[in-house]
Amino acid sequence: MHAESDMRDILKSLAENDYAPPDDVAPVAFALEILPHLGSPNGELRERYVYGTLHRWIVRRTLDAVAIADLSRMLTDPEHLFLGIGESGRDSVHMRAFSVLLLAPIVHAHRQEPFLSVSDLGSILAKTVEYLDREEDLRGYVSSEAWWAHGVAHAADVLGQLAGCEEVSADGLTSMLDAIARKALTESDVFVFEEDARMAAAAIEILKRSELDRKRIVDWLSQLVPDARWTGDLPRVHHRFLNARNVLRCLYFQSRATDDLPRFVTDEIESALASLPER
Repeated sequence: MHAESDMRDILKSLAENDYAPPDDVAPVAFALEILPHLGSPNGELRERYVYGTLHRWIVRRTLDAVAIADLSRMLTDPEHLFLGIGESGRDSVHMRAFSVLLLAPIVHAHRQEPFLSVSDLGSILAKTVEYLDREEDLRGYVSSEAWWAHGVAHAADVLGQLAGCEEVSADGLTSMLDAIARKALTESDVFVFEEDARMAAAAIEILKRSELDRKRIVDWLSQLVPDARWTGDLPRVHHRFLNARNVLRCLYFQSRATDDLPRFVTDEIESALASLPER
């Protein structure tokens, strides 16, 4: 096992060669060796080198299908996606946030050339929804040293990819929409790093699926509309309203920039936005 400083030098050299594995490197073994550094508080190491390498090796199929499927199961275990879940303001957020982010290229790769089982996809969906519900650390950009956490946005990216998988049923699609609605009503803070846009983008991909009838969509949109503008304790009630409104606004504009969304969906989004309470 290499020390972190040595690992950074190795990965930097690899990145300078367009992330191509050297002849003397076994990609699967190397991927497992660098995986613990996915939770490093050093943003450059974590994002540019560890995540950058694993992302490219997944989408380029440098790792074979068996290895990628095994990696997906590892990423959703308690030591990765749920490491320190419930904590806030601690370094454990990086392992969680970048474990979930790495699931997005895995699902994308599956969509290009299927290799995940229905059970694997169902597990990724269920674990991503669980993660989104349980993540309490809502930081986007953390610092000049640590770079990003951004777990909510990363989870939304995974849901958007899952929406494109025909194996995901109407019930699965609904569970993803419901998770987005629950997070959109967050009261502890206001999302300021485009988490609202990323959640809306995932929802748009889900809403494109013909398996969802009008009633399901109307019922979901109704969850995004707070009952009252100021009912509850400040500032939490204000946070909740702003987050819900911002997600609805993103849905409104994104729906109008999308050609393959049924017209009734854009109409219902507009109706939901118009029904936001003023006071």
